[in-house]
Amino acid sequence: MRVLTITNMYPDGKRSFFGSFVRDRVEALRRLGVEMDVWISDAALDGKSAYIRHLPSLWRLLRRERFDVLHCEHTWSMLQLAAVRPRKAPPSVFTIHEAEALYQGGSQEAEGLLRRLVYQKGLKLRALRAADRVVCVNRNLAPAVGFHGPFEVIQPGVDLDRFRPIEQAEARSRLNLDQHAAIAFFPATPSRRLQKGTPLYEEARQLLGPKVEWLVGGDIPFDDMPLYINAADVIVQTSRFEASPMVAKEALACNRPLVSTDVGDVRELFGQTPGVFLTTQDARDVAAKIELALAEGADGLDGRARVIELGLGLDDVAARYLELYEELIRERRAA
Repeated sequence: MRVLTITNMYPDGKRSFFGSFVRDRVEALRRLGVEMDVWISDAALDGKSAYIRHLPSLWRLLRRERFDVLHCEHTWSMLQLAAVRPRKAPPSVFTIHEAEALYQGGSQEAEGLLRRLVYQKGLKLRALRAADRVVCVNRNLAPAVGFHGPFEVIQPGVDLDRFRPIEQAEARSRLNLDQHAAIAFFPATPSRRLQKGTPLYEEARQLLGPKVEWLVGGDIPFDDMPLYINAADVIVQTSRFEASPMVAKEALACNRPLVSTDVGDVRELFGQTPGVFLTTQDARDVAAKIELALAEGADGLDGRARVIELGLGLDDVAARYLELYEELIRERRAA
């Protein structure tokens, strides 16, 4: 079986986080014996016109090479495929990750024309209708943009070998952190103020004052993330909207307490899990939940067991996609 992943997000040397969940699933499928090719159209590197300028490259690839399944990872990727797809092309899968589909505010809050277009639900609906099979990482994504066709729900998987419990003293020693401080970790990139709720984090941080030390994301190498998670006493997510946030799975896979706004599928998946503290969009509530998480500590927590129980390990998720690919291929051959 040969699968082409069409994506606008994939890690490189400078951006180890960017689309890491796509890369990890590609590698997991390769371990299952699937021949995985990746075609990347990255507007962040190549400019906003890349989605148009790169179309001839995709057109040539689809006519030169033979694939069994075409798997798109973003609205732009699916629209690119729809623009150049041969008449007898292999079946397509579109996995929609885009949390902004769940955002109740207006696109005018986004910075830049391209970001505003990303918030337009009509484009997402068009992409969903163009796919042969739709996968949502959150069951509410497709309905949120007016799509009423069938879809499957498959959350992104977490690499349980990478994100695993490490002794806190060891993690802090390797990062040269105070062994006795109360440390909270805000892993988001602060510049993503709209989605990641940076103002809410900043206000909660101010309320807590100097009794809590903070680690902040943005430029942490992806391979170092398990160290930062394990070094912290609590992981804090203040997002205004998410789909299926990786930080929740990664924190729990390391058996660390999580304070999170009630976004995405966090309540659905982990709302009753010990060590998970859901908050409103009120900074006083966030600060209070951080204090509660610090007071209760991490002893006895086993969020990792919940992640495994839900089949959210990377290999389990890859196996579900493999089943989906095989089903699509059988349907195409039967037709």
